[in-house]
Amino acid sequence: MIKVIEHKQPYVGEERETHYNFDDTTNTAKVESFNSSIIRSLVKLANERPDEVTVLREYILKDASGDRMDGIMVELPKRWIKIRTPRILTDEQRKGISDRFLQAKASANSTNAL
Repeated sequence: MIKVIEHKQPYVGEERETHYNFDDTTNTAKVESFNSSIIRSLVKLANERPDEVTVLREYILKDASGDRMDGIMVELPKRWIKIRTPRILTDEQRKGISDRFLQAKASANSTNAL
């Protein structure tokens, strides 16, 4: 059962945190977020994979503009938690990627013009 927590003031700035909580004893992690883009991602995962993602808590902001979700806590497989770092590219690699992108874009534009 989803626990709904209602509040009247929106979370701002430093209050819009995301917490990941897991340990070595289980295969699941709990993710609690007040960041709108992460909330959207977690809601999408919960809808697409209800057998693997369980919504534990929803934070609902009740104000003059109506009710809206302002935070969420879900439980999901721990192996889904990743830390990604940006690729380190040389100038030549960056130029090669840019050239391939421009070539693909030009090819797509010429195909669409037909």
